[in-house]
Amino acid sequence: DTTMNIRLFLSAFYDLVNAPCVSKTTNTTPPGWNQSITPTALPPGIDIVMGDVQGGSNTPSMAKKVLGWKKSNPVEANKLFDELANSNNSICDTINDLNTYAHDSFAAYSESLAWCSVASQNTWS
Repeated sequence: DTTMNIRLFLSAFYDLVNAPCVSKTTNTTPPGWNQSITPTALPPGIDIVMGDVQGGSNTPSMAKKVLGWKKSNPVEANKLFDELANSNNSICDTINDLNTYAHDSFAAYSESLAWCSVASQNTWS
């Protein structure tokens, strides 16, 4: 059953990311990186669905191609990577906002989540 497999995977993933050895390695930022590490959690009722491309791609060769493109197109690449960073930060901010909303007003949060689960995406505001 796909649902059971997903639950088992998520349970194993949760155990893995909460293992003491992981927290020791993920609480430091490598030299030269401009990221920060901030603990967070998905809001209640929110799940992440991951997908894989059937047939896949060769990640190392794809990464080399991206880095090659980035080196030969620095202006365009920096603009694109900045936009990607801003989008990623926006997702993190939204997750934090949803967690705050769920904590401060759980009944209203639950009602909003229930409405979003049946409403068409283009009607969300």
